[in-house]
Amino acid sequence: MGPQVRVVRAIFSQPKKPNLLGTLPYLVVVLAVIGAGMAPAARASGELQLTPGAVNFGQVAVGRAHTVSVTIANTGNSGVRLSGDTVTGSGYSVQGLSLPHWLHAGSTMTFTVKFTPQNAGTSAGTLKLISNAANGTVAVSLTGLGVSRSAGYVAATPLTAQFGNVAVGTKNTQGIQLTNTGSSAVTISSVATTGSGFSVSGITTPYALAAGASAQLTVAFQPASAGSASGAVTIASTATDSSVSIAVSGTGTATSRLLSVSPGSVAFGNVAVGASTAKTLTVTSAGNSSVTISSDAVSGAGMALSGIAGGTTLAPGQSATLTATFAPKAAGSVSGSITIASNATSGASMTLPATGMGTTTVSHSVALKWQASSSSGVSGYNVYRATAAGGPYTKLDSAAISGTSYTDSSVSSGTTYFYAVTTLGTDGTESAYSNQATAVIP
Repeated sequence: MGPQVRVVRAIFSQPKKPNLLGTLPYLVVVLAVIGAGMAPAARASGELQLTPGAVNFGQVAVGRAHTVSVTIANTGNSGVRLSGDTVTGSGYSVQGLSLPHWLHAGSTMTFTVKFTPQNAGTSAGTLKLISNAANGTVAVSLTGLGVSRSAGYVAATPLTAQFGNVAVGTKNTQGIQLTNTGSSAVTISSVATTGSGFSVSGITTPYALAAGASAQLTVAFQPASAGSASGAVTIASTATDSSVSIAVSGTGTATSRLLSVSPGSVAFGNVAVGASTAKTLTVTSAGNSSVTISSDAVSGAGMALSGIAGGTTLAPGQSATLTATFAPKAAGSVSGSITIASNATSGASMTLPATGMGTTTVSHSVALKWQASSSSGVSGYNVYRATAAGGPYTKLDSAAISGTSYTDSSVSSGTTYFYAVTTLGTDGTESAYSNQATAVIP
């Protein structure tokens, strides 16, 4: 619909001089042009918001760099085109911002601003982002103080101490190295901790730290109750960086003192009377807290233990070796047990069965006899033995046998042997094998 014309007001006035119309009123009409319908709605547009709106880098040593993250958000109802940026101030630069960039309505983008002072002194600057947003160019003010590295500078390695899970009542420690990386001596005036269960040791303040020197700090976590804990270790000194903070964290868990033994039983098998055999057992602290072994004992005739002294403490995951021996004094079956006493929460003692069999030694031999050879010129005989029918054979005698018998005393129980004899002539010739004889040793 096109513009409408309406009369806003009509002004009637009497002209000063009569005109051709006589005394008729003189009409002056004032017109106004308005648009059709209601006033138009507000135009959709994007709007940018920077967080934080100002960045203070604090003290940064000359030549070192410190970065801060900045987030830009489009809080409007249409997209915004970021077309460029400008950074003023000595030592400032932007990283992670690729322009031009289209930022949709409701979306965010994060980048970093870095301060690398080249000279000592205060540096002020500004980061401006150029866009077609409704609020146009947005800016972040930047401030930082470059400090000379010719002074002392305390560096901590590492800057975090994460203890993970620690059993309640147990103390775990981590080392932190403090190094003066500057060219002047500094004095560490205090070392303080925050957070439940955390403590520190290693240096007594005030502590003088020469240029280039290092000191070892020990941070401990000993939770008094189950649950997560966090805090910080703060080192105050006369260094350029007058305060260094180390983040610490850990979780207290319920105490679990567990003891495991492998294998879970001992079988010595058959052992000859007068002989002995040994078995090795591995004893391990399998919980999250140390276990103290107070004693070990064994029952069963001829059985003994060695390897772990009473009062031995095993840290979580640590193992020790226990040696069990069986030396039977008489033939027969022996049943016994191995008992290990400790402060494990799973029980004050654990018992493992132990068995063995004492056996008597039986000696076996094989007596061989053969008929004399009827051939002339025979100087003696050789005896051969095999463990498989038909050989291969091994000669048993070291010199020719003049008689017609031989006793083999080097046999083993449970083995079958096969024997053959040959004739040895005076000229050194040897006959073929005789017929084969078999002997089964029980």
